[in-house]
Amino acid sequence: MSGFLRQSFYYGIGLILMKGVSFFMLPVIAGHLEPAEYGQLDVLLTLMNWLGLIAGLGIVEACYRYVGVASDREEQHAIIANAYLLAASCALLILVVSLPLLPVLCSVLPGALNSKQILLAIVALVLSATSAVTLAWLRILGKAKLFCSLTVTKAFLHAGLTWILLEWGYRLEAVLWSSLVSSGCLALATFVFQYKTSGVVFHWKWIRSLLVYGSPLVISSTCVFLVFGSERWFLAAHTDTASLGIYGIAMQFAMVVAIASEPYLLWWFPKRFSLLSESQLQANANYASLGVMVTAICAVGISLVGPLVIKLLFPPSYHEAGTWLPWLCLIIALKQSSHILNLGCYTGHSTKLPTVLNAVIAAIGLPTYFVLIDTYGLAGLICASLAIYGLRSLLFIYFSQGRLKLPYPWPILGCQLLAVSLISVCIVFQLHLVAGAFTIGFGILNLIWIKNTFLKNDYSWIRRFTSNHVLFKTQERICQ
Repeated sequence: MSGFLRQSFYYGIGLILMKGVSFFMLPVIAGHLEPAEYGQLDVLLTLMNWLGLIAGLGIVEACYRYVGVASDREEQHAIIANAYLLAASCALLILVVSLPLLPVLCSVLPGALNSKQILLAIVALVLSATSAVTLAWLRILGKAKLFCSLTVTKAFLHAGLTWILLEWGYRLEAVLWSSLVSSGCLALATFVFQYKTSGVVFHWKWIRSLLVYGSPLVISSTCVFLVFGSERWFLAAHTDTASLGIYGIAMQFAMVVAIASEPYLLWWFPKRFSLLSESQLQANANYASLGVMVTAICAVGISLVGPLVIKLLFPPSYHEAGTWLPWLCLIIALKQSSHILNLGCYTGHSTKLPTVLNAVIAAIGLPTYFVLIDTYGLAGLICASLAIYGLRSLLFIYFSQGRLKLPYPWPILGCQLLAVSLISVCIVFQLHLVAGAFTIGFGILNLIWIKNTFLKNDYSWIRRFTSNHVLFKTQERICQ
């Protein structure tokens, strides 16, 4: 097995195990927590995600950029050593600044959280942030086996501790303590590896370069968070944490759509930049369209199966999540499609265009969420998300095509969106026979398109393209 295939195998197994154990723990946690408590947990997770964006400062992305083009191994070690020190310093600064602000956070955050719960979440975030650079370093070195061993061990440790502490009656704090302990163990292990391989040093040249490259990415990520993260806080503030708990469970199931389509995207995304010559544009468009199709199929599958699983595995107080799940699957399908069809936005030497687009979406999305959630609650959140994700997809596709026009099969792409929408509506209104008929027709249409598109053409370039030599050259060009 080649090095590339072996690493892909380890990453695939690691992803399956980590997501599998997290998904397995959902009904366990829901069985011990009321929807209101699960809503509090969702608020804390959203807080951790937001602080993680700030603490990260785009340092991991900067590492990929500079380590990938370093002239020798000594320069790589210098960059990664400074990056680790910078990441740890930023994380520690977040903790120091947060301590005197705990009373303010308690009053501002929805869900009636106390200082201890917020502090546990922030400390867990700080420990996780210090591990991010080393985990990126492992991927750069091609140590997929060690990377997966560390991350999978953390996932199982977190799950095991959560289960034990829940049984001991710790409820919400069981998840927080287990997150802190498992993140601390990972931080210790990654520090040992980091110290042995590159050390931890300070050099202003590299610190400055990392900050200059990474800091602007925080703006773009924050804009994305304001739209696709803050909706949970709006929901908790204008309704109650029980509604947020219902939404959180439904969204966890909907995210399976993204996870299920991830293996194809992990294969496709590194290759799409290399298929930009005039003779390869059609192949690029076809494989991107296939990615949209895979996402749509996953969305249909989760919409059909998810509500039944929720009724079987979760307490009755969470069954409402199954009602909203088909809509959320459609939303995630829109989000994934906008990622797949946005190649033109990233073909230049600057990421200014996607940053501006995300800022525009944030400016439109925040007041939309505020008004609709305040008026219609969870239903308003779903309507606002559909509108915002739909607008985001249109904007990214429009400007992407303006910069790089790819010959996408628009009728097929439109049928994917239409099919997911119609099947979602049928499931929500319990028209199961009609949903089944649409699903069969959807499957037949996809099979016909795949046959006519891929089986009649010669795509022998795939065999050449997946060789290690060409793959690594591709990654090098992307970094440059």
